[in-house]
Amino acid sequence: MKQLVYYILLIVCCASAYADTYSTIYTKGGQAIEVIIRDEWYSETEIQEINDECCEDFPLATLLADATSTYNCHSYAWNLSDGGTTVCWINQFTASGQANLSKYWTNDYYSETTEANAVKVFYYLSDHSAIVSPTVTGMYESKWGSAPLMRHAPSYGPYLNMSYRKYYKHIVPTPTTGFITCSNGIGSIGRNVAANYCAVMSSSSTITMVCSIETAKGDDAIEEGYAVVNNTFSNGVNVTFTRAGIYEMYLNFYNQFNELLGSYWFEPVVTQ
Repeated sequence: MKQLVYYILLIVCCASAYADTYSTIYTKGGQAIEVIIRDEWYSETEIQEINDECCEDFPLATLLADATSTYNCHSYAWNLSDGGTTVCWINQFTASGQANLSKYWTNDYYSETTEANAVKVFYYLSDHSAIVSPTVTGMYESKWGSAPLMRHAPSYGPYLNMSYRKYYKHIVPTPTTGFITCSNGIGSIGRNVAANYCAVMSSSSTITMVCSIETAKGDDAIEEGYAVVNNTFSNGVNVTFTRAGIYEMYLNFYNQFNELLGSYWFEPVVTQ
């Protein structure tokens, strides 16, 4: 009977945990995730009993952290293991039935990959998530409902259909490089003459652009007032140089994760 209660808790908790408080956390891409903040259900004695039962029933798995009702598999895999500070329960769908967990890999930081390259795993017929163990090759780590956090083989655990998995990883973009075009041409430009300086940067994931301009001595020309940025575009800037000299201009483009997408260069020669 005791073992039966343990499995009922495990399955019910992972699928539809009742809540203390609903709250919101965010993916790395800024999408809202509905979460549940919960008190601990178990006493220290009950926690130890559940730990012992789990280790007895699955002797080939390794206990990594105690049983607790405060967070579940999805929260561990997609939130806490990524440095999240909110200890919570995350369900696959919101209380109103909307997509919730899938936001982590839909137009966001993670995208689907192969098993060999995976860092995150979603058991799509089991409503379960895991991470690829960072310390033991070939093993996964996952929180088993309100039971313990365990290290285990990919298909080893208390869930049905554990061979049905999808794999996810963040792909770091390879930055492009190139040259900036000037609306005044490729030659010199006069002092106090405004011109557009643009790069061909077509990535739709571009969020921010940073313009930097240095003098031949390496000083910050914008800070010194030698280069005045009059306007900013999605792919460039309009600049007026107030002092003659040779400058180096860079336009750097970043995505929403502050990863460099492209770096473009130009050498303005400013005459009197």
